[in-house]
Amino acid sequence: MIQGFTESNITAYLSTEDNRIDTAAATSKIRFLVKLINDMNGDIEYCYPSMGKGILPRYTTMTFIYNVVPDRYTGKVNLLPSGHWKYEVYEVVWLETPVVAFGNAPATETDILPVLNTNGIVKGLVTKGILNLTEKLGTEQVQYDQHESPNSPNYVWYGQDIDVWNPADEDSMIAWYKNKVGITLDSSGNVSEWIDSSVNTFNMLQSTKSKMPSYTASTGGVVFDALDFLKAGVDIKIDNEFTVAFKIKAKTYNGHILTDTTGAVLNTAVKLSDIDSLTAANSAGLGAILNTTTGNWNDAYVVITRDSSNLICLTVNGVAQNCVTISGSVEYGTLGAQQQIADNFDGSLFELQIYDSTSQALTDLINERLSNL
Repeated sequence: MIQGFTESNITAYLSTEDNRIDTAAATSKIRFLVKLINDMNGDIEYCYPSMGKGILPRYTTMTFIYNVVPDRYTGKVNLLPSGHWKYEVYEVVWLETPVVAFGNAPATETDILPVLNTNGIVKGLVTKGILNLTEKLGTEQVQYDQHESPNSPNYVWYGQDIDVWNPADEDSMIAWYKNKVGITLDSSGNVSEWIDSSVNTFNMLQSTKSKMPSYTASTGGVVFDALDFLKAGVDIKIDNEFTVAFKIKAKTYNGHILTDTTGAVLNTAVKLSDIDSLTAANSAGLGAILNTTTGNWNDAYVVITRDSSNLICLTVNGVAQNCVTISGSVEYGTLGAQQQIADNFDGSLFELQIYDSTSQALTDLINERLSNL
């Protein structure tokens, strides 16, 4: 078991040679990708920890560096909440000197990069266990609820209620670009990747520096400036029911938040049309205006749903708005831009969720979460 504290560096001594997979590789060509899974809320974090003296016969020293903004490639983590985290350690091998950076090191255990000597290959799982993460000394909070009746027992709650809805527990979740999670920054502090926190790995990427959004660590806002965008390798295609939800703070009110990857003039889109309206369109370009009478896009959390009768409805800041009927497939694969570089989003995107189902219960849960970001 690894012992650690929040807001602190964590050092682990793990045996990796006993279960070495690529026995022909020199230890200098091996790095380890660590997957951390929180038992409480299901959060998943990835990290390439620094390895100190390298791989020794009996153990490998791995150091996880605390930083407010995590960076999997430089070993930086910000693990919250405290409690038990499972860890899985994957062996990654290079043919040349390892380059632990975006595009050269696998982002997850299932990430397959182009076959190049400078790109790492995940060989497999070499060890796993538990990280016991404790609150940093002096930050603990204990709350007591006292019940006056002497005829029934009193109760004590420690910390937060653990019965917290986790969007990833929904079987219909397709993609989740989670607030403050899965963000990879380049050397200038701009966003080169936003990892999908669902199990489907529709990761959003950008390799061109001039088109990378910036990032606000305090709020988790990914900031698009009407030229930036992030793009997945393939589109998410949904034929029937869907739910798309996001929280934004727009600077202007005419811009694409979510589109497909093709760049066609007629494409699927969720697009701000005016200060109080947006357009929802299918993959054939057939769309309609959805209006809000209770707010604007300057600071809004939004849920768009389509039910089994093809009725698309809008909810803004928890209040139901108008509905329109649009059938046909939708395809989503780009954040912040229509690929013709026209009417792109100008503002901050804090989180975006996509499901292939809809229900009032799901909408209520999403609204509660987004309202608290």
